[in-house]
Amino acid sequence: MSKICFLSGLEIPPGKASKEHYIPISRAPHFITSNPENIFPAHRVINHIKQNFLPCEWEDKKWNLTYHALHNWNLKQADQYFVARTLQNWETYIINPCQYCLLHCGKTR
Repeated sequence: MSKICFLSGLEIPPGKASKEHYIPISRAPHFITSNPENIFPAHRVINHIKQNFLPCEWEDKKWNLTYHALHNWNLKQADQYFVARTLQNWETYIINPCQYCLLHCGKTR
């Protein structure tokens, strides 16, 4: 069964999946970060690019961080292709960062 990367909106190739903690483990109490509603599938490279940013922070920085990774990281060719496709897909794949945020910060986008 194929999985869709929560961060990119693309199908994750076999062997490339990781668990995305939408609210990073380092940024919130355990009862939030361990909640199953906070965990999504993600491509491991895109998840690594996201680092420990909160949803709103990630939405503000994802383009620059992903371009930087594509052009400056020593990625395998298949991962470079996925990252490039992610940038293309973001033209139409839009997430409201607060929609899945368990922190209920009150921000709206």
